[in-house]
Order: sequence, then structure tokens, then C-alpha cells
Amino acid sequence: DFAYSIDVLHHVHEPRPFVAGVHELLAAHGTWLVLEPNVFHPYMFWAQGRMRRAGFDEDHFRPWVMEPHFRAAGFEVAERRYAFLFPGWVDHVPRAAAWLEPPLERFRLLGAGVVYRLARA
Repeated sequence: DFAYSIDVLHHVHEPRPFVAGVHELLAAHGTWLVLEPNVFHPYMFWAQGRMRRAGFDEDHFRPWVMEPHFRAAGFEVAERRYAFLFPGWVDHVPRAAAWLEPPLERFRLLGAGVVYRLARA
């Protein structure tokens, strides 16, 4: 009924069969929650490029490439949003900043992650 992946798809070299496989495993009307680094966030773009140059199997998650694979496999993009204004390594976010985070992370350049809720049609 439910699948969850975090920071997986940008490592998959052949996304079409992978996405089709997740679709096949989900029950009818199941949901796949996908969390990937946001290529539009300057820090994430820089950090992933740095890891790739260091020899890690790291690439950017490109929504314009993956969304057609989602649809081709039979998923509907039920929701796409940006999240995580502050990186996970920030232990303590000041109260005022935490209050501002939800409205600010709606902007594509500010959310470090992109979150998809994909519905199996």
C-alpha cells in the first residue's frame, strides 16, 4: 500500500525499470513517497557536484527527467513540494527561523529537498 524512498532515485542509473518495478509492487491506489535533494537549491547543487567530483556515485535529481518516468510507469504526481530550508546537520534552529521555515520552503530555491507523493493509478 505504501512505499517510501529517501535519496535513492538520484543514484539509479536506469530509472524507467526501477520506477516501473515500484509501481508493480504497490497495491492498487497505493502511494509512493519520494524525497530527493533539490537541484534548484544552491547548497544542494554545490554539495552533490562536490561529491561527484570526489568519486562518489552522486548525481543531481532532475525533476524534468524523472516526472515523465513516473507518469510512464502509471503514477500520478499527487503532490510535489519543497522542504527542509535548513539542512539536517543544523542541530538547533532558532525559534523565529523555525517559524519562518514552512512558508519559505515553498519556494523552489529555498527547500533543500523535493518531496513527491505519487499515487498509483
